[in-house]
Amino acid sequence: MNLSTPVANITRVGKVTASKLKRLDIFTIQDLLFYFPWRYDDFSMSTPIAQLQPNTRANVVGTVEMLNNKKSFKRRLNITEALISDDSEMLKVVWFNQPFIARNLQVGDRVSLSGKVDSDHGLTVMTSPIYEKITQQVIHTQGLVPNYHLTSDLSQKQLRFLINQVIDLAQQVEDWLPETIRQEQRLLTLATAIQKIHFPKNQQDIDQAKARLSFDELFLLQLQSQITRQAIIRNKALPIKFLEPKTKELVKSLPFVLTDDQRKTAWEILQDLETDQPMTRLLEGDVGSGKTVVALLALYNTVLNGYQATIMVPTEVLAKQHFNSLNKLLSGFNINLALLTNSQQQTTNQEKITKAELGQQIANGQAQLIIGTHALIQQAVEFKNALHDGYTHSA
Repeated sequence: MNLSTPVANITRVGKVTASKLKRLDIFTIQDLLFYFPWRYDDFSMSTPIAQLQPNTRANVVGTVEMLNNKKSFKRRLNITEALISDDSEMLKVVWFNQPFIARNLQVGDRVSLSGKVDSDHGLTVMTSPIYEKITQQVIHTQGLVPNYHLTSDLSQKQLRFLINQVIDLAQQVEDWLPETIRQEQRLLTLATAIQKIHFPKNQQDIDQAKARLSFDELFLLQLQSQITRQAIIRNKALPIKFLEPKTKELVKSLPFVLTDDQRKTAWEILQDLETDQPMTRLLEGDVGSGKTVVALLALYNTVLNGYQATIMVPTEVLAKQHFNSLNKLLSGFNINLALLTNSQQQTTNQEKITKAELGQQIANGQAQLIIGTHALIQQAVEFKNALHDGYTHSA
């Protein structure tokens, strides 16, 4: 087997289990190894039976002294009972509707149990605990036991069992991080981090594994950011000329006076648009601080240069508000605005218009400034001359 082997090929994984794993986006052994636990149960210390307290969870190691199955006629339950002893006391253990346990365990077996402790007429009892024979590798009831986010039809024990079968294949995972960086940052190899995150021996293993995996995540995010930045720098944008006289006419017509910050920010943006470098800017300000009118000046120049411009916002309510406010600010300037959301379509001259009719106006360039939600980037929406395909100025 290798990392690309389908999980269905793992021992004791049939079509049903493979289907359950598919719902977790686990298709291959590599997917299984990279499905990390979100917390751990600490069973690193076993408690003597004599020291068990009711209404607590504990880990116990002992010997099976008695084991039998019986039926509860009232509730029609299969009940498996066992007596477990250590050097201090006797523990009664009960499982419901798990008759196979009596076949898996035998009197004299050394077992590890983990579960909730109760009291029944003065006798210490564990009800439906997780159990393992000590003769086999113990991964469910001793040490730091991993817990995973699962669907209701897949158990923690099942997933741990499957991961344990293939954990050695983590050595096949290629470590993309150079050794010099690993040594400088004192990081584990990726293979070792995967093994320790699933089956740690102690808290230090968990901390070291998380440090390596967290470093990878942050490093890749930074790398992607740099790649995107370099791609933007390499691309060229079509310059949008700053038509100062007409822009000043719009500014004079506004029902308010621009602040110094608004003038400075608008000027910088308009200067950026005149270059052949794509603009990437974050315009930050409090609610009502005047960000929209700054963006409007850039959008207005884009339209004056013969291109279509768009504003995309997260909600239909906000899109409608922008459409109404910009419609008022641009009245008298012969700019045809359009509103496009999943449920609303409108233009400067037509309050009621079908989505098909508006789509045609966008496609033929009649709609010059389009405000909308993510409906703007649907495949069905075609622009006549919006700047796109890597030649986009974002205003």
